[in-house]
Amino acid sequence: MTLHSLPLFHRIAGQPVILLGEGDAAAAKQRLIERAGGVIYREINAGI
Repeated sequence: MTLHSLPLFHRIAGQPVILLGEGDAAAAKQRLIERAGGVIYREINAGI
């Protein structure tokens, strides 16, 4: 059996999340991160 995706569940409220990419997929991920309470960073150096 091939696993095409790896569903991971993390508690990210108040935690930094580096969001890479652009377009519809990135916008959807941004909404999910915001709903989960993650702190979004668009610059990789700022999020480390």
